[in-house]
Amino acid sequence: MKKCFDIKIIIGLFFISLSPVQGFAEKKSFIEWQSPIPRFADLNLDVNEVSEIAGDGLFLLMLNGKDIELWTKGRVRTYEDARITVAATVLNAPVSVIRSKVLDFASMPDYMPQISNALLIKENDTKSRYLAEWVQTYSLPFFELKAKFVIQHDLEASGDISGLLLEGDIDAGAFRWEFIPISEKQTLVVHSYWGDQKSAGLAFKIFMAAQPEFELSMGAITPSVILTHLKNEIDKAKDNTGQVNKVVTAEIKVPLLKDGKLPHATVKKLSQQGRLVLASAEFLIHGESKPIPLRFVSAIAIMPESPEKLIPFATDYPRMAEYLRYYRKLTVAKEGDKELVDARLKINIGPLFIRVNSQFLTQWNKTRDVQFFTAKKGSDLYPFTGAMEFLPIREGQHTLMVYTMALDINDDAGWVLRKGKELQEYALLMSLHQVITLLDKQQTIIQQKQAKKDD
Repeated sequence: MKKCFDIKIIIGLFFISLSPVQGFAEKKSFIEWQSPIPRFADLNLDVNEVSEIAGDGLFLLMLNGKDIELWTKGRVRTYEDARITVAATVLNAPVSVIRSKVLDFASMPDYMPQISNALLIKENDTKSRYLAEWVQTYSLPFFELKAKFVIQHDLEASGDISGLLLEGDIDAGAFRWEFIPISEKQTLVVHSYWGDQKSAGLAFKIFMAAQPEFELSMGAITPSVILTHLKNEIDKAKDNTGQVNKVVTAEIKVPLLKDGKLPHATVKKLSQQGRLVLASAEFLIHGESKPIPLRFVSAIAIMPESPEKLIPFATDYPRMAEYLRYYRKLTVAKEGDKELVDARLKINIGPLFIRVNSQFLTQWNKTRDVQFFTAKKGSDLYPFTGAMEFLPIREGQHTLMVYTMALDINDDAGWVLRKGKELQEYALLMSLHQVITLLDKQQTIIQQKQAKKDD
């Protein structure tokens, strides 16, 4: 399948887009505002179903776009077609422990991406409203960048925590924490987020002009990394070892939706509400010199075409260079009963660019509804494995398409690409970007084609 690659510069610029760098107002006061972030109960989601789907990993639902209103620099503004991301994971701790952790601002560097410092700067008399200042630090290959922002946290009567961006390099942003008890010692933690990426500062605008595809995946990346780090912190505290225990395996088995481990009816229902994305727990595979951490990420979409019509388009690798701008060239050649895809990528970052070369083999299963792929040794992305599934629904007229992948950066890859391995959760970020971008681009093209037919 595809090669997504992020490196430290790219991801650093991404997180900078979420991190204000402007000066703070001298007078900091609490804001009266209404959160546009929906509560879990408002989405008609079942706690047990979501917990089952998340398993030991992550559940994400990138809601369909809608207009929202949000306090922005002293007034309420309307944002059109805003896509809010709802992320959830199961933590092995009671609600009280997790909520206290989230409100312990001094401990935020433990689980917030790239946070180097966080402090409480103001709280009200009832301890239900807080202003916190965060500092994010990015050690890029040639220089270090720091970014500051101020967030208001409101502890609601329901126990939720709502957050509002007051000052920063983007104009507006909001989030919601929810803590839903599953049992006495288990909690479904939900972190929902939206940010106005289009209002980001100059550095990010330069990056986005060169790589507009990243706008699709950014809303999912932030809550995913936050929940992953929070889960690791809770697990380490519970285990009293300071380490997170991971499954070690010698064989990689790609998880498939068609295997029936997830309820198909629920998956179809969720896919109608937005883009459903799942991430497995991280595991270790035996490498030549050391264990390699991997985790599978899957994006799921309902495509308005039958599998027979969809498959030739979805697996046309050379054509992907037409709608995924970071592909410079893709070629396909026969290699026995498989096909070898040679993907050449060129990622532009303003006046700079990075090249990535990736070769992977594809092979169909016997029923030709799953195409597996795996990288060849020597590829810049290695290990790299996954599958595309094409499952007929609605009497075969539509397709439930699933794109799953796991990857790592080869230790023999170029120096700049290898620097990306220093970034927290780099493999998760890369996989999220690739699966979300590919399905969104392909779904948009198919929907546009269908609209022309209807006309």
